[in-house]
Amino acid sequence: MFVYLYYIALAILSFVVVVIGSGAVAFLFAWLGLSLTLVSSAYLLKNPSIFRKNSDGSIPFIISLVLLPFIVGVHLYNIIATWFDKTDRIHHINHGVHVGRRLNSSDLLTLEELNINAIVDMTAEFSALNWSASAMELDYFNIPVLDHQSPKEEELRQAITWIDNQVTRDRKVVVHCALGRGRSVFVVAAYMLAKSPDLSVREVLENITKIRSFAKLNRSQMKRLVEYHQQNKIYINEEACLIANPVSGGGKWLTSKELVIDQLSRHFKLIVHETTLEQSASDFAKQAINNNIKTIIAAGGDGTLREVAEHLVNTDTLFGVIPLGTANALAHHLYGNLSKIDPVGTAMSHIVSKNCEKIDTASCNNQTVLLLVGIGLEHEMISYADRDNKNNSGQFAYLEGFFRGFADGKSYPLKVKFDQEAEQEINCTSFVVANAAPFTSLLAQGNGSPDFTDGLLDVTWIKPTADTTSKLVDFAELVSASFNLRQGNELPNEQGNINATLAKKVTVTSDKAISYVIDGEVFEEQSVCIESNPESLNVFINKS
Repeated sequence: MFVYLYYIALAILSFVVVVIGSGAVAFLFAWLGLSLTLVSSAYLLKNPSIFRKNSDGSIPFIISLVLLPFIVGVHLYNIIATWFDKTDRIHHINHGVHVGRRLNSSDLLTLEELNINAIVDMTAEFSALNWSASAMELDYFNIPVLDHQSPKEEELRQAITWIDNQVTRDRKVVVHCALGRGRSVFVVAAYMLAKSPDLSVREVLENITKIRSFAKLNRSQMKRLVEYHQQNKIYINEEACLIANPVSGGGKWLTSKELVIDQLSRHFKLIVHETTLEQSASDFAKQAINNNIKTIIAAGGDGTLREVAEHLVNTDTLFGVIPLGTANALAHHLYGNLSKIDPVGTAMSHIVSKNCEKIDTASCNNQTVLLLVGIGLEHEMISYADRDNKNNSGQFAYLEGFFRGFADGKSYPLKVKFDQEAEQEINCTSFVVANAAPFTSLLAQGNGSPDFTDGLLDVTWIKPTADTTSKLVDFAELVSASFNLRQGNELPNEQGNINATLAKKVTVTSDKAISYVIDGEVFEEQSVCIESNPESLNVFINKS
């Protein structure tokens, strides 16, 4: 008999008492009936989200209050069941993985004795303890599943991938549900099948019951596990290499590290590298490619992202972006304004979606360009915003550098060739060639917001002027242009001192060495050649 039928029957009886009763009795049974009705609907719809259990294992107070009669009843049932069960609460199965019943504060000593470092909670109906507050530094992961039911395919893969990441780090894991008989056994059996695919479901379950004799899947759970196994749906997710720059953005990695690794460990078999003076992001990217890893995620500023991306251009490797720098212009352009409010959270949502889009890149003197190449004012701005200034002032260091250079209005005589056109002489205070740039990169906005999927470079240059009023007008025009989306390949009309065009290739020369920046990194050459590289980089972008 389906368990929800019991709850429906009890709910009906409760409402009958409400009809014939009165006062406090009617109120209590109305509360019980409502609680059981909601839980019954959750079982019918196979939707454990009714409990609204958070990622830290807590259930919101209002939900706990509404469902209190059910929760109390389940607690009493489990107390009785465990009273008759005299075996250990936790059993070691294999590979450093344990199965147990629901854990409470009295189990901390047991966890410490068993050297258990991580917990997988398969319950939906119970709030977990605040394990992160314990002195044991326990990692916690919850997959809410209703009692007697099974996790969904993606949930199961997340659970066994997370477990495998813990085991790889020599951390011991306990998987628990209410009594340690069904949901937890389901996940541990799936993990053993993923590690030993030649075994059958029956063999794996027999190995578990030899150790934990009362572990037993119900008929529905057994059918689902066999189905997953026969359809090859039980496997650990693919490998990914995470390359983090710990000094980007004044050390933002240290505050985001735990969250990032925990989230990614659910979706990827994760390898983590932190850059040092001896080993760069480029070194780790090359190493990952040599090891045939098909997903590489870079965490750092725009310079770190470019350093990794240059090895992934024109390959099938997937690229994840976690912005931890000062400006984070690439993430801003890829993910929109929300990335300025919650840069890491927004980026993570795109990465774990595993949806990808091919975007354009560019090359500049054999260097990969994700954002832009800047001569003149862009170079002055970046040069001013050195590491100390960025650490002290954040993005305001760039703004101060921008306004200083804009006010000075230094001019740069350049010889420029667009595609196959004749070379022309341009005298400018700023010359920017952009592949991608958010509206905050004002000097790249002469064409409106650049499109990183059109195969074209957006070129903007500003003529020099000594008049303060003209400078303010130019600045206002750039701000206005930054909020416009270019329609196809149409160019805006020339506005004042601002000029703009589109090209696939731009060559710049000068009578003296040219100082320029690529995505915030400073270079100097006698000539600069920038060329578009359409659809050359696979980036995680979730457009849904």
